[in-house]
Amino acid sequence: MDNTKSMQELTAAFDQALVAAGYSESRLSNFRTVTKRLLTFGADLGIECYSSYVGKQFLEKHYPVEFDGRLVHELPCTTQYAWRTIALLNDFHTHGSFFRARRLKGNLQLTPEFQYLSDKFGDDCRSKGTSEATVYRWQADLRKFFNYLHSNKIAISEISYKTVVGFLGTIITLSDDAVEHHRRTISLFLQFLFHNGYVSEDYSRNMPAKRSLHKNPLPSVWEHEDVDKLLSAVDRANPMGKRDYAILLLVTKLGLRVGDIRALCLGDIDWENSRLSFVQSKTQKRVDLPLPDDVGWAIIDYLKYGRPKTDIQNVFLTGRTPIMAFSDTSSLSGIIVRYAQMAKINLSKRKQGMHSLRHTLATRLMEENIPISTIANILGHTSTDTVKKYLQVDVTHLRDCALDVEVLL
Repeated sequence: MDNTKSMQELTAAFDQALVAAGYSESRLSNFRTVTKRLLTFGADLGIECYSSYVGKQFLEKHYPVEFDGRLVHELPCTTQYAWRTIALLNDFHTHGSFFRARRLKGNLQLTPEFQYLSDKFGDDCRSKGTSEATVYRWQADLRKFFNYLHSNKIAISEISYKTVVGFLGTIITLSDDAVEHHRRTISLFLQFLFHNGYVSEDYSRNMPAKRSLHKNPLPSVWEHEDVDKLLSAVDRANPMGKRDYAILLLVTKLGLRVGDIRALCLGDIDWENSRLSFVQSKTQKRVDLPLPDDVGWAIIDYLKYGRPKTDIQNVFLTGRTPIMAFSDTSSLSGIIVRYAQMAKINLSKRKQGMHSLRHTLATRLMEENIPISTIANILGHTSTDTVKKYLQVDVTHLRDCALDVEVLL
């Protein structure tokens, strides 16, 4: 890159590169806000040409961050965009190009070594049949671990049992599920390091456990009346209401995951045979489901009278401009919160995500004596063991399993 360009010329070329990279208008607006402020910063100090040191000074003045182990997505949004913008600008200034991060949210000081190990670990997991969605989650967990190592100046070869304990101590306040998920991820990564010769000992063999009074929290389940209230609160007279109603029916009647709703395409619907057939984002396995009449008519209502005219093949589109499919970062769970508030449903004692409605469907199917294997197929679980946790909330069937006290006496 020509380092003799003025800051004005550099940021103009940088902006063109961002557009060419395919960033959305909203993301471009965030980048431009930062670069405009950078230009003002440079003008105030009489700086003509950019350097990474100038970028560092700019961030320290306007977007200061304490490097205390936090990840980028745990910082204010304005700070996230500022640091991301300067990181991209530094790459563009030095190399004339930059790498566009698409899914993983990196940390502030990710080294080439950590990125390399994350990629190799991901490839190793894929070779063993792990789905892309699971690899993504594991790599996201590793980002926190890498950030901890970097913040404490611990090299990969210096990892020890004390290192593992220290990292787990930083996440111990998370939910039990989150802690266990991180423990599982770090355990797999430690096995990967040992088997590939990066460390001399397999520290996964002695992973510490977090003791809890709630080892297996019960799935969050809605009352039938509350589900009806939620659906009734949707105003189907407007395009967004038509879309949201169809989405909620897909969850409450078929148990679709958020990722599958987001990726559902027009070609996945077999109208002639009233079926849905698609490859699940989590398991990467194809599932074929019946399309109930009420769900089908809700989708038709949205497609005919609510969905914008576009060549995009995804069934459900965001309501903002420009028209686009829901991205990985778009929240669909906010739909539940919005209509629950309208229906005056108390969400304080249950999980608020779409997953809670999947739990509710599983419980209802059990109440109807649907075999566990069938429920597992409907919900897209690869193992019936995953479904068995719903037995904990199926009070009716638990009573059937209980011994008659009078007989015992």
